[in-house]
Amino acid sequence: MGITGTLFGVYMSIGTFLFLTVVVQSLITLLSYVFRQADSTERMNHKVDVLIVGTNERLLKWVLQKWLSNSLISRIILVSPRDLQIENSKIIHVKDDNSGRANAINLGLRHVETEFCLLMDEDNYVTEDNITRMLPYFKNQNVISVSPRMVPYSSKTMLDKLIQQERRVTEEYYQPFASSHGFGTFTGKGMLRTDPARKLSFNSIYLTEDVDFSVRALRIGFNLMNSQAFAYELYPTGLRALVKQRVRWSYGWMQVARKHLFRSNSLMTFFSLFMALIYPVLAFMFPFAMVLAFLGLQGTFFTSPLSIALSSFTMLIPVVITKRVDIVPFYWFLGFVSLWAALKRPRKYIVTDKKLIA
Repeated sequence: MGITGTLFGVYMSIGTFLFLTVVVQSLITLLSYVFRQADSTERMNHKVDVLIVGTNERLLKWVLQKWLSNSLISRIILVSPRDLQIENSKIIHVKDDNSGRANAINLGLRHVETEFCLLMDEDNYVTEDNITRMLPYFKNQNVISVSPRMVPYSSKTMLDKLIQQERRVTEEYYQPFASSHGFGTFTGKGMLRTDPARKLSFNSIYLTEDVDFSVRALRIGFNLMNSQAFAYELYPTGLRALVKQRVRWSYGWMQVARKHLFRSNSLMTFFSLFMALIYPVLAFMFPFAMVLAFLGLQGTFFTSPLSIALSSFTMLIPVVITKRVDIVPFYWFLGFVSLWAALKRPRKYIVTDKKLIA
């Protein structure tokens, strides 16, 4: 058959396998949308400390005013390398050495005194009602974290609206579904059961310390819940800031997947980590698949009616959920960002550029 034919056969086999894996993920996303569950109406009042990690002085001063007016906040533990002039007995300023978010979180957790605590960044805020929606999950003693959906304070630009819809698919449908099937993830912002979170700690060698925390917590028997409660956040300032953020997220997931893939304690965990590893490969193979289809190579899986039907299926699902056709090229864009992350291999945690709302 020759070397060229052999290589082509290998390429088509790998491509077909990866393509079908994406179809499976799309099917899971569809199931999470069809069988979505309404959040519990149960509420629980309990004062909590909020741990805020940040470096942007202007954002910190802006968000602190919001937290100080929240009646369910016992104390504010602020971890920042900045020399902030704060005169409020409710705010405990802990100065760190700016060695990364994971180390800052671990430092801040030492100062938390409440049984449960909120972990937030400098641009996040959670209302009293949404705090009361997260607390009932902790009646189950195995629950170590509850993550809310992240929503913007406002979404004015087209990019903001695309990010909002993409996050909605993940956080409103996919993650709650995954958490009920063995792979809940702490999304880096949410509520923690303080003592076990302090003991488990966050690992600074990963760019997505929250994902590593989640997998390790699952392996020792904890549950991580993803709720329909929501928290506010600011989005990246533009396309460049978004790419920087997603490169960090993508490579961080790859780091965790390489470490924990074959230590997964559930099929859902294995599948989610596996998808993190193959996204860059998919982005690399995508242009070649398009060329093959353009050349009209008949008899290959990529040009078969089944392939065309499955491709349409995978692209239609996010359109149906978000009611936006432009979400499809946005997902393709994020795929190429994951490829860039695999090539770039960033080693340093870089804070995403964000700005205050006018």
